[in-house]
Amino acid sequence: MSWHGYENVNARFGYESYQLYLGIKLHYNSDYDFNKYNGKVSASFESYLKRSDKFQFSKLRKQHGENLKDFYIANFMYKDYWIGDLFGEEAKENYTEWKKYNQSLLYCFEKDIRYLNSLEGVLDNLFSTDSSSHPIIVSSILSKSISFATGVLLDSLIRWSSSVNITEKYVWPELQRRIQKTQGFIGYNNKKLKEKVLEIYDS
Repeated sequence: MSWHGYENVNARFGYESYQLYLGIKLHYNSDYDFNKYNGKVSASFESYLKRSDKFQFSKLRKQHGENLKDFYIANFMYKDYWIGDLFGEEAKENYTEWKKYNQSLLYCFEKDIRYLNSLEGVLDNLFSTDSSSHPIIVSSILSKSISFATGVLLDSLIRWSSSVNITEKYVWPELQRRIQKTQGFIGYNNKKLKEKVLEIYDS
């Protein structure tokens, strides 16, 4: 392959990475649904080529290949990232945690539910705000005592993030949105997850 040909391929890979980045970012910050529109965004190849950071998108594509979507999700589910920050240690740790969780999802989910049960033996009380501004479930996610993904999966079962009564207006609205937006990116057999929750809380 000629150098010119290599540059073209590299640019195309970078453009795909850029489109994916925009799609995931839009998903978390607007009404845009990444899964509904199959990640399609209105960003031209020409506009991508004008970006001063385009080489970074190519670099991420080389690093993560077919797993790039998961890498973006593992980070954007927490907060927005500038492309350059995705080369930092925090981004790497987020992705490592995401992979570990997904590789042993039921085990990790069960471990987190047992931890929550050790804090509060009544399931409904995990979502109560009687004693503080944040219920136990939210405090546990924010402190990383349980995985963010467990909060998402639990929400897919009982929609707790829509029904919980939290008046705090700074941290919670952002967390709530990201929990709900991540549901389209992580899933498991809900029947098995529900059985696991009931097994722990009814025992």
